[in-house]
Amino acid sequence: MFAISLGGFAQVDSLIGFEGLVFLGEDRGDEVHIELFDGNHKISSYTTTGNGKFILDLERNKYYIVQFSKENYVTKRVIIDTRIYDDEVEPKEEFHFDVFLIKSRKNVDYSLLDFPIAIVQFRESKQKFEYDEKYFKARHDEQKTFIK
Repeated sequence: MFAISLGGFAQVDSLIGFEGLVFLGEDRGDEVHIELFDGNHKISSYTTTGNGKFILDLERNKYYIVQFSKENYVTKRVIIDTRIYDDEVEPKEEFHFDVFLIKSRKNVDYSLLDFPIAIVQFRESKQKFEYDEKYFKARHDEQKTFIK
């Protein structure tokens, strides 16, 4: 299991939980390298075990990028925007997301997939984190052309 907690100097209730699984095809992602960036600065990294599970406890009001990579697979990134403008508001639940890495093939240009596959943001109206659905759908549709 992969777990990162960035609250060394922060209060526990100021952390926001994100968790999920990494898959390599149908199998859970063993030895997937996960890197966490605060903006463009790498702040942590880890390699998953056979269960492919990861847990992130992130500080509020930051802009994170989580990068998932493994040799012979296409790297994927997820943006997590933890900005919550009302300090009194607590998300109703942890946000769960799964990441499916695509096996890379020779002579295929994957540059279209360099963009993050998802943006996760807090929705004030629902008091929880959600995908930016429009962005997610566009990236998901692009990925379909590479899955065979």
